[in-house]
Amino acid sequence: MIEWLTVITGAVVAIGTAALAFITWRYVRLTRQLVEASYKPEIIVYLRASPTLIRDNLQVNETTLCVKNVGSGVARKIEFGNNLSFAPYGGEPLENIGFLKNGIDVLAPGQERRQNQPSVADPFGDLSQLQVTIPVNYEDSRGTKYSEAFPLDFTEPDLLPTQGDR
Repeated sequence: MIEWLTVITGAVVAIGTAALAFITWRYVRLTRQLVEASYKPEIIVYLRASPTLIRDNLQVNETTLCVKNVGSGVARKIEFGNNLSFAPYGGEPLENIGFLKNGIDVLAPGQERRQNQPSVADPFGDLSQLQVTIPVNYEDSRGTKYSEAFPLDFTEPDLLPTQGDR
């Protein structure tokens, strides 16, 4: 009888130990994921519209081009694609915007860079002159590299920011 009690007690202790080992493993894994997430930056590029003006029978939109880090980690060595010769109809080429041409060294979580960019909505104009995709390359503080592409449509600048195409 005492032998059975010893065997049952040993089995319960073994099962309890295995369960605690599994719970500890899961806890360590989740903690590691939280630590890794705290280093991850998330860069978004989007347009914000200002009030529309009418000049010479053309609708002029003052659009703000925004680059923002919405992640929880610091973004470093932010570079934008080479094809920045795009200019929205009636606006300046994107290659003239300093932070797009030269990149951004560091962008802290929640930090944003902005540049006003006029565009003219010409109803008879080429709509391809109002749309562009901007590729973005950056890395986190540990050197992990990220790459995304953000489509921008100067005809609809009030669209909510979306994550880029990965």
